[in-house]
Amino acid sequence: MFQISTAKFFDKDKITRHDGQFVFFSNVKCYLPIALKLPDMKINLIDYSGGISCYLVEYKLLTETPDKIEPGVVIRAGDQDYIQQFILLWEFYFKCVARKEKEDVKSICTQINYAKHYGMIALEVAPHIVALDRHIEHGDVEGFVVFINDVVEVDRKAFKSIIASLKIISDSKESLSTNFDLTYSMLVYALESLSQRNDGYISKWEDYDQEVRLKLENVFKSVGIENSVRIKDILIEGKQFKLLKRFKEFILSCVDDEFYHHSSMSAIRKSHMERTLDNLYKMRSSFVHELKPLDVMISESYSAESDCVMRLGEPYFTYSGLLRLLDAVIRGFSKKNYSNLAESINWVQETSSVRYMEMSAEYWVWNPNVFDIKKIYKWYSEYLCMLNVDKVIDMREVVSKICEKFDSSPLPYKSALLYFYCLYNSVHCHDDLSWASFAEKRKEHLKVDIYLMVNNVYLYHELFSKCSRDETIENLREFMLIFNDYDRNKFKKNSPSLPAITEAILLSAAANLFYKNGYFQDYKQLLNRALCEISSEKLVFDYIYDCLSGARLISIKSIFDIIRSKGS
Repeated sequence: MFQISTAKFFDKDKITRHDGQFVFFSNVKCYLPIALKLPDMKINLIDYSGGISCYLVEYKLLTETPDKIEPGVVIRAGDQDYIQQFILLWEFYFKCVARKEKEDVKSICTQINYAKHYGMIALEVAPHIVALDRHIEHGDVEGFVVFINDVVEVDRKAFKSIIASLKIISDSKESLSTNFDLTYSMLVYALESLSQRNDGYISKWEDYDQEVRLKLENVFKSVGIENSVRIKDILIEGKQFKLLKRFKEFILSCVDDEFYHHSSMSAIRKSHMERTLDNLYKMRSSFVHELKPLDVMISESYSAESDCVMRLGEPYFTYSGLLRLLDAVIRGFSKKNYSNLAESINWVQETSSVRYMEMSAEYWVWNPNVFDIKKIYKWYSEYLCMLNVDKVIDMREVVSKICEKFDSSPLPYKSALLYFYCLYNSVHCHDDLSWASFAEKRKEHLKVDIYLMVNNVYLYHELFSKCSRDETIENLREFMLIFNDYDRNKFKKNSPSLPAITEAILLSAAANLFYKNGYFQDYKQLLNRALCEISSEKLVFDYIYDCLSGARLISIKSIFDIIRSKGS
């Protein structure tokens, strides 16, 4: 909302201005009043004690006036986002600690003082961040105003990336004195999150790890030019290589030569930059994936005034050097993504105040006007949820629409449509059997699929009709193929996802058949699989567990009785 309150996304005649105030605390002191025009705000120091300053911020939150005021229309939202984003920008620019609560600032800043008494020096790599009573000069204030103007002028996607990175940097300070490795790695993660926007590079074999590349070149001599080129293309398209390349090229594109001219501290040499970034990425990956601690030299206090340290001939960023790199990258990123193009956004959806919830099926599943043939899997699943607890809403109008639209519906959906049509009518329309004639004429569309298995266990409490032992085993093999295929694909688009109870019933019915035909290990395996899906349904879980423990058959009817008695 901070950027949105510049009004760059709204029509001028639709802007509503809301006055707001908040206070925040920081370990830096600024006696000078600060005024911003875009967004419109004023910052004034109002209290100071114990090395921590309290600031009052008066601001104007801008929103877009809706065309029509009616129930459910949001008039004002996003204040918390505005406040948080401003505090993140303040904290980043002034390289300090800032929070809405004084105790939070005190906690972070006093941890270093507490740690010093116990000889812990990890925090001393950047003592200026947590130093109390640090004064802000007039030049810093002017620079802050320019920085804010640069940030709010970027395109919307870039602004959100910047704020996400600043949030990571801010959060990293929480672990500054307790877990330096985590703090350091979070800063690298902030760089990574920004680099995801930079895809404008072409992978080259020459950029592959030199040591590995030389070994592979010797191997390629024996496989021929054509095959070696194909292998190289596959290797440089690998995800890990792409991530590292994106990471490096993004950072290098945002850093200009002035970064290497810094005279107040020992700046990194430009010729060392790429190698240092390689080591930075590898070190962060080792910590995240292998929990390998950082080298102690990186966190020692004497590196606080240096961008990097040399370790066995290899350059590594210090914590202070990494902070300076982040500062340069974010500033450079802001300048690169300046945009004066008109953008249109839904400001309400841009706020963290908005929560998205899926409407309960009882409010839509009965409505033929919202029924979608291509989403029959969803109606089928929701119907089973209601049927499981014997609380089914009247869906006859939806079933009638299936009857009306069936012949013109796409072929891939006909089987599911017809199985749903048959199951609903079989359960709820005992007095009118005209539906059976409709289904009989179109039975060629019915497939042997997961819908058939579900219909069988719900209508007959069995997976298959009675048949010989050999036929039963063959049918069970087919069922396992169908169920495993369903299980692998149930989160894919346009794929059925059955209720947990339904899955357990299917597995229990199959387990019964394995048991009856002497396959006790398969019986145990399937019931254990069922138990892993329904631990939240304690009564059903206990029933199946008891049957498994006593090596007894599962009564499908008993499962339905249990869940329906619970729902009544």
